[in-house]
Amino acid sequence: MLTRLLTRQSLTIVLALSIFLAHSGNAEPVGHLILGDLDDENPLLLMPRQVEEGPDGNFYVLDTGDSTVKVYSPSGEFLRSMGGSGEGPGEFQRIDGATFGFTPDDLLYFTEYFGGHRWLTFLHLDGTLQRTLSPQLDTAFGIQKVAALLDGRFLVQVDLDTKVRAVGDVFYYTLPQTLTIMDEKGVLGPEIVRAEHIKLISTSPNGGTTTLPFTPRFCWLLDQAGNLVWSEGLSPHFRIFDLRGNEMPGLQTPLPESAEVTSDELASWKKSREEMAREQYPVWWERFGRAIESYDKPLYPKPVLTRLTLTPANNLLIEGRSIHNKPGVQYWLLDRQGNLLRTVTVPVFELHLSAHYLLFFTQDDEGLTLVHALAREPDEADSLVRLNDLWAEPGSITD
Repeated sequence: MLTRLLTRQSLTIVLALSIFLAHSGNAEPVGHLILGDLDDENPLLLMPRQVEEGPDGNFYVLDTGDSTVKVYSPSGEFLRSMGGSGEGPGEFQRIDGATFGFTPDDLLYFTEYFGGHRWLTFLHLDGTLQRTLSPQLDTAFGIQKVAALLDGRFLVQVDLDTKVRAVGDVFYYTLPQTLTIMDEKGVLGPEIVRAEHIKLISTSPNGGTTTLPFTPRFCWLLDQAGNLVWSEGLSPHFRIFDLRGNEMPGLQTPLPESAEVTSDELASWKKSREEMAREQYPVWWERFGRAIESYDKPLYPKPVLTRLTLTPANNLLIEGRSIHNKPGVQYWLLDRQGNLLRTVTVPVFELHLSAHYLLFFTQDDEGLTLVHALAREPDEADSLVRLNDLWAEPGSITD
């Protein structure tokens, strides 16, 4: 995760300016909100992991620190919490693998990934439970991501049970992932696309795993024409499918080709993993750390992307991977023909565009994850320029 150097004083200035402009008569306010921070009257966002602009114009933030979705007004005022930790419907049993979204009829839904409820939960925007939907899965790790379709069905990413294979005295874990359609009764249709990559390693065949670095991705989105855009990040060529599973002509993009993992990058990963484990989980390290030490030859080249989102204008916003020993992450904005509209490199992560904002995360020098909402320009390429300028201007919110 990126380090974002923001002082408390500078954050206070930015938030005060943002609220002033949001309530002023300026026809084109330069609004920049940092949600859930600085104001003791507002609940602090403990461990935020996802932020979306809801259909009502409010901000919805998934907070893994207390198993809630927190709701904020467009001016940054805390409104309510939804969910909460618990075993029953409407609650999060295990939020660390959860994601959420909105249905076309303005319900909020969330799904839990591993060790949590196996159903999809639907809430009204006031937080009251509407229903749950149990996918008819025989064996699966869980549903990791869902897109609600206009006809009441869902496009679901299902992570299937892992496959374990011994390689010498260590064990490699393959994670099969698939995309399929699920109907309103939870019945899953034929598989559209599948990928199987080794992503975990351990000295045990049944646990004690660590995540390997630079593994392929499973990135997808549903465009406004109802077609699936998919990539595993190892090529600038994206695959396209319709929702019946028929593959269509692909999309060639100006993204770079994948590159080999360098010895310095691998050594840096091994060192950071060892330091963290010895400090925080010494017993785990003594038992399972040898698997990390043994990983001397990368299994895959470095993926060129880590995230793929659709913008309101039906463009593709692609998040690259962070570069070893260099600040910032590169983002590419492409149209649906693959033409490059804009690229920027900024020290933010999980950037995406909503109807009115650029939403993204940073991390301050104390390790606190900050949730940002920056008012966007009408033109999406200009919005990225504005974001880039925010970090380039002397005396801005950076140190």
